Amino acid sequence: RKGDNLYKTFDVSLKEALFGGKIAIETPEKEVSLKVPQNTKNGQKFRLKGKGIADRKTAMKGDLYLIANIVLPDVNSLDSELKTMIETKL
Repeated sequence: RKGDNLYKTFDVSLKEALFGGKIAIETPEKEVSLKVPQNTKNGQKFRLKGKGIADRKTAMKGDLYLIANIVLPDVNSLDSELKTMIETKL
């Protein structure tokens, strides 16, 4: 937390980071759906306006900043066709 703004990291699968998708995110009020665009980078920030903490004096809400954490798949869980494709590209 910085002032009325909140900061939170969230996990994104490699597939969702490359091709895009939707992820459910918990906010202080309720769960919202975040659309993750194609080619999302690790550490990329997303802003949800007005989803932070309310100021005591003005009642205006801060923002919720989400920081993407791309989770790489376990190599052992990849199927053989995908492994071969990756190895031939390298």
